[in-house]
Amino acid sequence: MILVNNQFIGKLMCCAHTCKELAIGLTLPCNFAGIKNNDCGAESHVSSSKPSSGYPNYLYVSKNNIIYDYASTAGHAQISAGTGCTWDATTFESTDPAFYNLPRDADENLSVIDPRPTPSSAAFSKLDAVPTTTLASGDNFFETTTYKGAFGNDLWLSGLSILDVQGKLPRNDLNNIEPLCGDITSSKTLTADKSYMLSCQTFVKK
Repeated sequence: MILVNNQFIGKLMCCAHTCKELAIGLTLPCNFAGIKNNDCGAESHVSSSKPSSGYPNYLYVSKNNIIYDYASTAGHAQISAGTGCTWDATTFESTDPAFYNLPRDADENLSVIDPRPTPSSAAFSKLDAVPTTTLASGDNFFETTTYKGAFGNDLWLSGLSILDVQGKLPRNDLNNIEPLCGDITSSKTLTADKSYMLSCQTFVKK
């Protein structure tokens, strides 16, 4: 199994699928991000770099995946490995992916939701190349992406989600939108030829 160019985000991922049912020995835990690996066989567990041989007897989870806001204070780690599950490394990217508007306390009263990462997001850096030697020669299953996670600049939920039907998605155009977030402490001019999105609370300070 291979996991590359993914994001695992704290409370946004609540009680996700238990992959053990798929016989791959992974659990995406409730209420905290991270990977729990506690059902191991003779396969290798690798995150530093994809093995050049041995397919399919390895589990490769790239160290470039974002595992953010995992509950380390509750005794959890980015990878929590059980007995007999040995990894060559257990440290992954942990930078906030900085979505446009995806609050942790989102509910049915949220007016707009935008799960796309902002331009400076870590989701656009340290991308893994498409695996080419894992399956049969000429396999076209994997596609090259320019981002980690489900979304880049294209909000492909438009026309496919109840969020769109209810008018909770913004327009699918980020070519001339600038996110505003946090404190504005220096001179800044907002111009009429550009759109601005308040991706978090924004304060103008002297």
